[in-house]
Amino acid sequence: MLCEVCGREVTYARRVLIEGSVLRACEGCQKFGREIDVRKPAGAAPAGGRIYLPAKKPVVRDIYGEMGDTDLANDFGARIRSARNAMSLKQEELGKKINERKSVIEQLENGRIRPDDRLVAKLEKALGVKLKEKVVEEQVAQKRGQSAITLGDLIKDEGK
Repeated sequence: MLCEVCGREVTYARRVLIEGSVLRACEGCQKFGREIDVRKPAGAAPAGGRIYLPAKKPVVRDIYGEMGDTDLANDFGARIRSARNAMSLKQEELGKKINERKSVIEQLENGRIRPDDRLVAKLEKALGVKLKEKVVEEQVAQKRGQSAITLGDLIKDEGK
């Protein structure tokens, strides 16, 4: 048997804990660590302290189903601005109310940035306005005689 510390061939090696690793060490190398009991208590971790858990199965998510049938309105910036003005709030005040910077509010109102779902929820709650609207896929598809909307259909609609 080999000493796992110095590599010497030995007839007997003891299990020693050296800096978090369990190694078989000869008598000369045992002083570098602490001898551990070979008998393990019930439920003890395997040598080296590693516990291997069974692999988790991947969770399959339907992202299209989660999106629902609503989407951000095309005129979300105007809706934010008109609701803010109706409440007589400055951009700074609205920003403080929803914990965002004034520049973010300004960019939202000008349509330069598109808010994520978390920010949409904060704005809808603070301003009492709906920024999402029902998607009308069926109507667009019926006009074109198709069963679903294509990317080209969306590009054409944006250009109008």
